[in-house]
Amino acid sequence: PPGYFVLAHWWIILFHRLIGSTDGYASLWAERAITAFLGALAVPGVHHLAQLCFRQQRLSMICAALVAVSPFATYLSQEARPYSLAILLNIASLCCFVTATYAVAEGKPLRWRTVFGWIGVNTLGVSVHYFFGLSLLAQGIALLGLLVQQSHRDLRAWRKPNWVKVYIAAVGTF
Repeated sequence: PPGYFVLAHWWIILFHRLIGSTDGYASLWAERAITAFLGALAVPGVHHLAQLCFRQQRLSMICAALVAVSPFATYLSQEARPYSLAILLNIASLCCFVTATYAVAEGKPLRWRTVFGWIGVNTLGVSVHYFFGLSLLAQGIALLGLLVQQSHRDLRAWRKPNWVKVYIAAVGTF
């Protein structure tokens, strides 16, 4: 999918204008710099995701530290490929998913900002890498399980406003 390559193209044009270079070596450096930057952004992204999931500062710091020293994450951040951006978008999508899941499970209101952000992140994720769809499939299965669990307790659970917002996010992503 073209999402990463369009972003990389704009990045390289910006980089060449900033340094005034015309040689190919600067392009290679610029191409790898964007993936390194996106890989570095994954560390605070995982920290935020772990904070949403576990609600413990110490555990979220451990998760961020594991991503920071992960050899595979470091390897992917050095490649001039779309994997770092796909990881970052996947983290953002999971943050929206966890927020929506907690809102639905606890009966708290789900913000429209989260719904539309989730749609946007999922759209960008699919435009960066097709395997992003596997994450969306897993999120859908988990939400379906939660809906079945809540429907056993309340037959009208599927009509609650938070579930309607989740449906809107699913349709918008589709």
